Amino acid sequence: MKIVLTKDVPKLGRRYEVKEVKPGYGRNFIIARGLGMIATKSALAQAELKRQRLEAALAEKRERLTKEATELSKATVRLTRRANELGRLFDGIDQNDLAVALRIQTTFDLEPDWIILERPIKKVGQHTIVVSHGETKTSFKLIVESET
Repeated sequence: MKIVLTKDVPKLGRRYEVKEVKPGYGRNFIIARGLGMIATKSALAQAELKRQRLEAALAEKRERLTKEATELSKATVRLTRRANELGRLFDGIDQNDLAVALRIQTTFDLEPDWIILERPIKKVGQHTIVVSHGETKTSFKLIVESET
């Protein structure tokens, strides 16, 4: 059974890719959960058009990141989270949190996948966050403060 993925599915494929799956898996998991649809001619054409638009938008973001890498290295993002007396956060800060904070506090719009973290940030203080995509590597400063 051929399906067109409408969302990224781990260990299967990315959005708008066409994949061959077993009929039961396609009907009972992929289609039932809204992760994909049967690959009809119209679905294939629609998916190809959306994939091209998505790739064009990502290429534009990549190009903008290359141009703005020096400005991004000067950026500082501040986040306030609940922490204990030792400065340990109750919940970690991950790539999605950083991408949203960067989008809100600055003019930069990055994909969360471009932000490199070994593990979620769990401590109050200043952190250097690495951003990498393709040949472009830069970083920005994150200051995590404790809520009082």
